Amino acid sequence: MTWRHPLEPVRITSHYGDDSPPRTSPHRGSDYLGPLKELVRAVNDAEVVDIYYTSCLGWVCALKIDGSDWVVSYAHLNCHQHGRDCPGHNDGTTCMKNLKVGDKVKSGQPVGRQGNSGTCSRGDHLHLVLGKAKRSAVSGKTWDAHKYIQKQIDREKKEATESPVKDEQTKPEVTTPEKPKDLPKSVSEALKVILAWFGK
Repeated sequence: MTWRHPLEPVRITSHYGDDSPPRTSPHRGSDYLGPLKELVRAVNDAEVVDIYYTSCLGWVCALKIDGSDWVVSYAHLNCHQHGRDCPGHNDGTTCMKNLKVGDKVKSGQPVGRQGNSGTCSRGDHLHLVLGKAKRSAVSGKTWDAHKYIQKQIDREKKEATESPVKDEQTKPEVTTPEKPKDLPKSVSEALKVILAWFGK
């Protein structure tokens, strides 16, 4: 598993918990600014658990991260049928051209395009929400998506740079056998030694 941001973090214009005007309640997600129709990407390997429309959030794509309880919802997505100002569909289709519920996505794979759908949007951007609801993160308790994702990225980088410590094994001591002293340096010398020995 590899964590990543859906867009560069420097693009965040409104952080989780922001309550500056004109907000009437603390912000429950992270807003990433960007041009209309820019691709937004999966933050990790996941399964598409819901694609739906609400009047406030517009088109939402919800991903359940593999091997965890985390659900990440991408809101205010652009609709491939009606563009940035999609009013929602009554024909059973969704704004997602290439994804449907049950599809598996890989980290970094496009999961939608930035848009301006929904009445709560004030311009082209992505509203990213992190939660543990079964179908969409926007219902129930939410967490700071940007902070959580960055924490996971930092953890993965640290694990990748730390090499496992190997147990030092005691190497057996290698000894070189001693060479016999005063060996003859040539065949003739060897013969002399042998003859001398027999002559004794």
